[in-house]
Amino acid sequence: MTASTAQTALLKARYFLSQAQKAESDVNALSDRLPFAANLEAAIVYARTSIEHLKADYSRFNGQGYRRWHDQKWKKSDQLFHYFYERRNYILHQHPELTHAQVNVEVSEQITMTMSVSMTVIRADGSIEKDEGAAAESKPEKLPASGSSMVSHQFFFAEVGWGEKPALLYVEEFIEHCKQFISAAESHFG
Repeated sequence: MTASTAQTALLKARYFLSQAQKAESDVNALSDRLPFAANLEAAIVYARTSIEHLKADYSRFNGQGYRRWHDQKWKKSDQLFHYFYERRNYILHQHPELTHAQVNVEVSEQITMTMSVSMTVIRADGSIEKDEGAAAESKPEKLPASGSSMVSHQFFFAEVGWGEKPALLYVEEFIEHCKQFISAAESHFG
């Protein structure tokens, strides 16, 4: 069975999201954000496009209540779905999607300790005996002389109220909402 145009648009959205994930993990992503930004925006645009294609694919069912079903389903959709549905218009007609980077730095240092033990016995008659045989010294293991550090980053939406999670997670959720919307229409009218 051939995929519907709505399903094909979703496949494109997922493709662009995977490209954005690759671009975000690139070590040059902080100095060259274009690959990340372009693919992130394309994922949003194609996810929204899937719903537009769904409307076109099922417009022939308007006599059987598709439009009424669509509008009811639309009203029950959550804030994330509505927000990113509108972001497509913002991206195309007003301004690119703005993001900021959160840079994480993890530093690991190693500390070496040594310990020595010796025993001194003071007898009741006042004589003192040092037991050199009981002296033990722990020697440090051979460890690398320097510590290590790891730097990572993630991009977050700059829009107020949409910075709790990384941008890629929000877009993944939007694509999933679109998929559920399309699946519900296909099972109801397909």
